[in-house]
Amino acid sequence: MCAGNIVIVKSPAVALSLRVALAPLGKAFGYPVRAAVEDSIESEINNLLEAR
Repeated sequence: MCAGNIVIVKSPAVALSLRVALAPLGKAFGYPVRAAVEDSIESEINNLLEAR
């Protein structure tokens, strides 16, 4: 089972704007799809694993 998918982007502004587009994809795939900057990958992974 997949805990989720993380799209890595260069800027927090891009990550924030992509969240709106990625939420419907997560519903279609059946698991969360999130955008994150490289500095926050570890916390995003932990959030996805905790939400499982």
